[in-house]
Amino acid sequence: MTVVLVTASCAKADRDGEQICFRVSADATKSIISGTDMPSTYTMYVSSKFTNLTDPGNSGNYFVARPFRENSGRWVSSPASIWPLGGKLNFLSVACEDGIDVTEDVSWSGGDCSRGLVVKLKDGSCLDSEILYAAAENRTSEDGGVSLQFRHTQSWLQFSVSTNAETVRIDSIKVMDVYTGGTLRIDNRNYTSAEWSFRGHRKSDRIVPGSKGLIPQSGTPAVCNMLVPQQDACDIDIYYSLKSNPSDDWSTAVGGVYHYEADATLWRYGEKNVFCIRFDFAEITMTSSVKEWGEETVDISIEHE
Repeated sequence: MTVVLVTASCAKADRDGEQICFRVSADATKSIISGTDMPSTYTMYVSSKFTNLTDPGNSGNYFVARPFRENSGRWVSSPASIWPLGGKLNFLSVACEDGIDVTEDVSWSGGDCSRGLVVKLKDGSCLDSEILYAAAENRTSEDGGVSLQFRHTQSWLQFSVSTNAETVRIDSIKVMDVYTGGTLRIDNRNYTSAEWSFRGHRKSDRIVPGSKGLIPQSGTPAVCNMLVPQQDACDIDIYYSLKSNPSDDWSTAVGGVYHYEADATLWRYGEKNVFCIRFDFAEITMTSSVKEWGEETVDISIEHE
């Protein structure tokens, strides 16, 4: 599933030639990207391989894991990255939110850094933030810009909780026995693809971020989200509290748990899995009637001496 469209264009960098830069529309409010804009809180780490058309012996990696960050609507590196002359560049990029140190956690293919990379993600490190990847081939400054189409690498789990009575509170939503980290391999040899592996990682039960104390309003669903690597679908436990009347204090509520058993499906990267949880409460109503009088006769005999 493709999501983020980034266009690289060229701007003069003083006397040094044409600068490699990226133009995107920034949206800093999303950690999970639901549209086609790259948030300005993300950093694009870009590697490029130079093919020298006039002197093939001088071909090689042009730069590796260079960070490009948003600056006034453009994504630029510091110092500026300049287009080379007499050849073409292949690009491979991984993008993530600030706080994930890709320079330490990523290794790029040695002889040709544009052909692949490996990202090692600690367990629980990306439950609410994305890792994206993109590639472009045989580009020069004369092309008028480089278009990178970034793709998701995780599966988005969204939980939408609704109710017809304001008497329910979600205490937590727990995804059971789930991988929350792993080794992500991006392959850009024949075509660009992603693959997860979990050697050295353990499954665990994880509470969905934002699910504690979630109170849906009647007619307005309450929503929380979680990102996980691609893997088999997992069971889900929904812990909740119920009170008998909306005006009652939550201290009077009674707790419960609903267990959702996963079917034999795959939570694929690039796909959004929406779980619609609805609490339907029937109002307690009463009917009344008066039972007819029953008649029972007791004979009392008084004996006289």
